[in-house]
Amino acid sequence: DSLTDNAMSRLSDLARLDDEAGKDTAAVVENVLVSIAGGMSSSNKEIVCDAVQYAMTRAGNSRKNVEWYETFMNSMKTCGFPSTSARYGEYQATDTRLTMDKIGLDILTRLIGSAVSGPLSAKLLLGLVGSAFESLKAQDKPLELFQRGVKRFNDVSFAIVSGVETADGDVLLAMAVVTIKVQLSVTNVLFWDFNTSSVAIERGENATILNHRQWRRVERLVDEYLTNEA
Repeated sequence: DSLTDNAMSRLSDLARLDDEAGKDTAAVVENVLVSIAGGMSSSNKEIVCDAVQYAMTRAGNSRKNVEWYETFMNSMKTCGFPSTSARYGEYQATDTRLTMDKIGLDILTRLIGSAVSGPLSAKLLLGLVGSAFESLKAQDKPLELFQRGVKRFNDVSFAIVSGVETADGDVLLAMAVVTIKVQLSVTNVLFWDFNTSSVAIERGENATILNHRQWRRVERLVDEYLTNEA
């Protein structure tokens, strides 16, 4: 099989929320929610999805949240998405009650406002995530997979990857990681309403542009790795 055939096969195996031709794509990869603008070319969409799957697999079951975040971001860097705006630390909540999806949107709003140039791209990236969450709420199987994936060892954690292709052909990604140090028995983790003063919240973030040259260097290695892990 060609690299493109393999990539498309893996892409169609994801828990898809929406993928009509020319429209936005949303997919679940374990505890990562991926949202891609409809204007992105098929080849760039494949790169984003392969990079996320590669990073997820490399991060694996790291028990330390910082270790998971660093492995994920370093793996994305290997795939051509440098960690120029990557940060990890404590999340300072301004509201007393929040849900995990709202925290993720808040992190991306702050990140995109400071790190993404161009109001159109910034607005599109945020709109993608909001739409992806709404699609996720409405579809039982992808939501069940995602809810299962976010529950880790002694906390709940998930990541959001939002991507858009500019008029110049650049691929912009905004990424956010949310971790809440709490053990939950509830099923609907993502939309669970909790008191922010009773839990510790950590957040990670990165805004990046695809380096196509770097991706071409590692494309075959990533393809072989994902094929062997399948």
